Amino acid sequence: MIRASGLADDGVDGGGFWEGKTRVALQALLHAAAIDHRTPAELFRWTLDPSAAADAVAILNASPDSATGWAEGLEAMIETDPRTRDSSWQGVSLALAALADPRVLDSVRPGEDEAFDPEAFIRAKGTLYLLATGAGAGNRAAFVAAFVEALVETARRMATRSPGARLDPPVLLALDEIGNLAPLPSLPTLMAEGGGTGITTMPVPCRVRRALALADPSVARPVFRCDDPRRDERLDVLIAATNVVRR
Repeated sequence: MIRASGLADDGVDGGGFWEGKTRVALQALLHAAAIDHRTPAELFRWTLDPSAAADAVAILNASPDSATGWAEGLEAMIETDPRTRDSSWQGVSLALAALADPRVLDSVRPGEDEAFDPEAFIRAKGTLYLLATGAGAGNRAAFVAAFVEALVETARRMATRSPGARLDPPVLLALDEIGNLAPLPSLPTLMAEGGGTGITTMPVPCRVRRALALADPSVARPVFRCDDPRRDERLDVLIAATNVVRR
């Protein structure tokens, strides 16, 4: 969901700082929209202009259900120096930019009989297919990532209430080309710890270099480390050249 995370991944100085600012703004905007039952179109309008988001601040300040400090955090961002504010708000706008497409906007406005309950879905042992192409995903990737993250967080909460703090049967996340389609912020943690809670994660990158980019460097680098400067190329060739005998 947090599109600004790409700044840090691309090596831009201060990327983590801007990602944090974007996250603070988005969580407050989503919270305000949920409290006041605002439509996705209204949420999108807030992201286009910081001054329009003052409406969200008013909602949070007026509601007893709002999270402590979220209104103040959003208001401080809106009223800060315009140069800093505009840089922060660029990440907010990018995160929900896909809502400019009427088809995407319509897809996130389900009817009364179209609700999706992640916990009920997992308990029913459902199977969900998310299909996309690298070219077609575009800025919609943030919504795909948010949807998967919602399922993962639900599975984690269910695991904590289960015997042994583990889901049985486990949940399988088969993430083919996830790095190209919709990078998940929680993927390194899932790969390291998910198996212990019954959340099996199987990312399938097309190249070793992509696998290293997806995983926690402290874990991935020792596994693939060698002194050969052509390591990635040689491993890619080795994997691609594997013969499978079918009987």
